[in-house]
Amino acid sequence: MYLVTVSHPRQERSACGVQLRAPDTFDHAWLRDALLDSAQHPVYADTGNSAQYTGAPSVSLEKMVIFREFHAQTEEGAVHQHFHVALQASRNFLFLPLKRALLRRHGIATHWSASHTGYWSAVRYGCRATPNKPLTALDTAPLCWSRTGVHPALSDACEEPTPANALVARRERAMQRAGEGGTEEPRPTEVDVWPLVVRHNTRNTADNQEAHLRLIQVARECCSPAMFAFLFRIRRRLPALIDDVWLWEEIDDHVVLSNESREDALLAGMTRPCRCGGQWMSFVQGTLQANRIDGAELAHDIHSSLVKGRCETVPTLVLAGLHGGEGKSLLLAPLPSLLGDQYVQEGVASGSFPLIGLENKKDVILNEWKFNNSVLPLTTQLVWFEGKAVPISRPQGTDAYYGHCKYRGTAPIFITAAMKWLQPLMQEAENARLAGTASELTMVMRRLKVYEFTQRSAAPARQIAPCAHCFAQFVLQGEAACCTRGA
Repeated sequence: MYLVTVSHPRQERSACGVQLRAPDTFDHAWLRDALLDSAQHPVYADTGNSAQYTGAPSVSLEKMVIFREFHAQTEEGAVHQHFHVALQASRNFLFLPLKRALLRRHGIATHWSASHTGYWSAVRYGCRATPNKPLTALDTAPLCWSRTGVHPALSDACEEPTPANALVARRERAMQRAGEGGTEEPRPTEVDVWPLVVRHNTRNTADNQEAHLRLIQVARECCSPAMFAFLFRIRRRLPALIDDVWLWEEIDDHVVLSNESREDALLAGMTRPCRCGGQWMSFVQGTLQANRIDGAELAHDIHSSLVKGRCETVPTLVLAGLHGGEGKSLLLAPLPSLLGDQYVQEGVASGSFPLIGLENKKDVILNEWKFNNSVLPLTTQLVWFEGKAVPISRPQGTDAYYGHCKYRGTAPIFITAAMKWLQPLMQEAENARLAGTASELTMVMRRLKVYEFTQRSAAPARQIAPCAHCFAQFVLQGEAACCTRGA
């Protein structure tokens, strides 16, 4: 990124003889078009040193803001306007070819500054008043442009992003000022712990939830007395604080994953590397063939559940096994990796709040589910499977929750079950249907589409790694085959 300045020329022609155009003769929009044209057609031929660049690659601009300001009044009483442009491209580039194009193609002389620390800094230079630039000197109607068509609000674009290194720099400046003034070190806050955690890569993992011990070790080795005292004061909150730090540090990845739809995740899964060497696909195809299950139909049903979600027109899929070890769970095991582990609810906890957390999930897997009232009332199961609003009880009296809620999300439900539990219920529901005495159990069974696995797999499923790539390939290829067959 650069801050480009277009000043009023001091002479009529440039050193190479080009007639210079004064900023008084054009407006924001003309300058924007000139910059876009110069980015598309940079001049790489330097007549001074005869350097030639083949291909003449263009520069893809991402966004810019054009500010108009005024020079100080001249001795003759004239006040000329000039422009500042905060400019950001999609990659690093040398400004000379664009500067040369602006001069030769449009007749304007420009100065390109790379001293700003980011696009935000250049935007702030044009839109924030300073002791040397009063509010009356600012452009009241700057021109904002973005390649996507939507430029951030200037109040947002002029704020410095806050990665860990920026926090370190801010605190270091504060400590230097304190030292220069002979005052004590500024009191640390929880925000100041952020760069400390990131710099030493202190994080909890699935196998080790004691990252706070490493942070305590770091505090003893290299922290200032004020930081050491602060960490000791909040020692009970260190484990949770470390998790919060990594959430904020890696928020871009979390936002991308959170906003990714289930269909997009399927398509993205095809581009991931295979982590099983094709074993998952071979196992699934083998077990489906052994159990005489139409793989294309099953893939179509999985695809419909993921794309359409929980709704009245899509049945809830049940993979029912006769003996166990048929590979039902392995078939669904790649879903957490595909959608994000934190967005897949596996199982339902017993207790007073069995569905808590469902609000933030993209998918639900119920392994070895028993269709009775032991965990969830049949009434709740029915409305859940039907795609209707599900009441969720939540603990009260804490800051985490306010009141109970109704879940209206579309997270599909995939179930594995044992035939010994499912068959009696299916028979009971069928008898009730024949007798004309509909019950909640009858209506629950109507919402299910059951695939029966009666044969164990020849290969042990536990030796095969769940593979998001193979799962996406199985679903998308099966869906395509099913659609072709239907056509």
